[in-house]
Amino acid sequence: MTRTFSQQTDVWSYGVLMWEIYSMGHAPFAGSDVAKLSAHGFADWLMEGHQMCRPTHAVLKVYELMRSCWCLDPDGRPTFATLEELLDNELLDSSPLSPYLCLEEKPDIFRELDDKINECMALD
Repeated sequence: MTRTFSQQTDVWSYGVLMWEIYSMGHAPFAGSDVAKLSAHGFADWLMEGHQMCRPTHAVLKVYELMRSCWCLDPDGRPTFATLEELLDNELLDSSPLSPYLCLEEKPDIFRELDDKINECMALD
Protein backbone atom coordinates (compact mmCIF):
# COMPACT_ATOMS: atom_id res chain seq x y z
CA MET A 1 0.00 0.00 0.00
CA THR A 2 1.62 3.24 -1.14
CA ARG A 3 -0.74 5.83 0.39
CA THR A 4 -0.40 7.83 -2.81
CA PHE A 5 -3.51 9.87 -3.43
CA SER A 6 -4.73 10.77 -6.90
CA GLN A 7 -7.89 11.34 -8.88
CA GLN A 8 -8.21 7.55 -9.13
CA THR A 9 -8.17 7.15 -5.34
CA ASP A 10 -10.71 9.98 -5.08
CA VAL A 11 -12.93 8.14 -7.58
CA TRP A 12 -12.72 5.01 -5.40
CA SER A 13 -13.81 7.10 -2.41
CA TYR A 14 -16.59 8.66 -4.46
CA GLY A 15 -17.88 5.16 -5.20
CA VAL A 16 -18.04 4.55 -1.44
CA LEU A 17 -19.85 7.89 -0.97
CA MET A 18 -22.39 6.86 -3.63
CA TRP A 19 -22.88 3.58 -1.78
CA GLU A 20 -23.50 5.48 1.48
CA ILE A 21 -26.05 7.75 -0.23
CA TYR A 22 -27.94 4.91 -1.91
CA SER A 23 -27.91 2.85 1.29
CA MET A 24 -29.52 5.80 3.10
CA GLY A 25 -26.52 6.44 5.31
CA HIS A 26 -25.44 2.95 6.32
CA ALA A 27 -21.81 2.51 7.29
CA PRO A 28 -19.76 0.98 4.49
CA PHE A 29 -18.42 -2.53 5.08
CA ALA A 30 -20.59 -2.89 8.21
CA GLY A 31 -21.41 -6.39 9.27
CA SER A 32 -18.07 -7.78 8.20
CA ASP A 33 -14.87 -8.20 10.17
CA VAL A 34 -13.28 -5.30 8.28
CA ALA A 35 -13.27 -3.07 11.37
CA LYS A 36 -10.84 -5.49 13.00
CA LEU A 37 -8.33 -5.21 10.14
CA SER A 38 -5.31 -2.94 10.05
CA ALA A 39 -4.98 -0.49 7.15
CA HIS A 40 -2.71 -3.00 5.38
CA GLY A 41 -5.11 -5.83 6.15
CA PHE A 42 -8.01 -3.81 4.76
CA ALA A 43 -6.03 -3.01 1.60
CA ASP A 44 -5.21 -6.71 1.18
CA TRP A 45 -8.86 -7.61 1.72
CA LEU A 46 -9.89 -5.16 -1.01
CA MET A 47 -7.19 -6.45 -3.36
CA GLU A 48 -8.69 -9.92 -2.97
CA GLY A 49 -11.72 -8.48 -4.78
CA HIS A 50 -14.10 -7.90 -1.88
CA GLN A 51 -16.71 -5.22 -2.53
CA MET A 52 -19.89 -4.00 -0.91
CA CYS A 53 -23.17 -5.44 -2.13
CA ARG A 54 -25.75 -3.38 -3.98
CA PRO A 55 -27.66 -0.97 -1.75
CA THR A 56 -31.42 -1.43 -1.68
CA HIS A 57 -32.10 1.95 -3.28
CA ALA A 58 -29.60 1.68 -6.13
CA VAL A 59 -30.73 0.45 -9.52
CA LEU A 60 -28.37 -2.02 -11.17
CA LYS A 61 -26.86 0.60 -13.52
CA VAL A 62 -25.92 2.82 -10.58
CA TYR A 63 -24.43 -0.12 -8.67
CA GLU A 64 -22.39 -1.07 -11.74
CA LEU A 65 -21.12 2.51 -11.79
CA MET A 66 -20.10 2.18 -8.11
CA ARG A 67 -18.29 -1.05 -8.89
CA SER A 68 -16.42 0.62 -11.74
CA CYS A 69 -15.17 3.16 -9.18
CA TRP A 70 -13.78 0.27 -7.14
CA CYS A 71 -11.88 -1.32 -10.03
CA LEU A 72 -8.69 -2.87 -8.65
CA ASP A 73 -6.68 -1.28 -11.47
CA PRO A 74 -6.83 2.47 -10.78
CA ASP A 75 -6.43 3.21 -14.49
CA GLY A 76 -9.62 1.23 -15.12
CA ARG A 77 -11.72 3.57 -12.98
CA PRO A 78 -13.86 6.25 -14.62
CA THR A 79 -12.88 9.90 -14.44
CA PHE A 80 -15.10 12.39 -12.64
CA ALA A 81 -16.13 13.81 -16.02
CA THR A 82 -17.25 10.33 -17.09
CA LEU A 83 -19.07 9.81 -13.78
CA GLU A 84 -20.91 13.11 -14.21
CA GLU A 85 -21.97 12.18 -17.73
CA LEU A 86 -23.12 8.67 -16.77
CA LEU A 87 -25.05 9.85 -13.70
CA ASP A 88 -26.63 12.65 -15.69
CA ASN A 89 -27.71 10.17 -18.37
CA GLU A 90 -29.10 7.81 -15.72
CA LEU A 91 -31.27 10.57 -14.30
CA LEU A 92 -32.38 11.76 -17.75
CA ASP A 93 -33.24 8.20 -18.79
CA SER A 94 -35.32 7.53 -15.69
CA SER A 95 -38.86 6.44 -16.38
CA PRO A 96 -42.03 7.13 -14.38
CA LEU A 97 -41.32 3.84 -12.61
CA SER A 98 -37.86 5.02 -11.61
CA PRO A 99 -37.22 5.37 -7.88
CA TYR A 100 -35.60 8.76 -8.52
CA LEU A 101 -37.62 11.93 -8.14
CA CYS A 102 -36.95 14.75 -10.59
CA LEU A 103 -37.18 17.78 -8.35
CA GLU A 104 -37.21 20.22 -11.28
CA GLU A 105 -40.62 18.95 -12.40
CA LYS A 106 -42.32 19.34 -9.01
CA PRO A 107 -41.74 22.92 -7.81
CA ASP A 108 -45.43 23.53 -6.92
CA ILE A 109 -45.51 20.53 -4.60
CA PHE A 110 -42.42 21.77 -2.78
CA ARG A 111 -43.83 25.28 -2.46
CA GLU A 112 -46.98 23.81 -0.92
CA LEU A 113 -44.91 21.73 1.50
CA ASP A 114 -42.84 24.77 2.43
CA ASP A 115 -46.02 26.74 3.10
CA LYS A 116 -47.40 23.95 5.31
CA ILE A 117 -44.13 23.68 7.22
CA ASN A 118 -44.03 27.43 7.73
CA GLU A 119 -47.64 27.37 8.98
CA CYS A 120 -46.80 24.62 11.47
CA MET A 121 -43.73 26.47 12.67
CA ALA A 122 -45.78 29.64 13.16
CA LEU A 123 -48.09 27.70 15.50
CA ASP A 124 -45.21 26.90 17.86
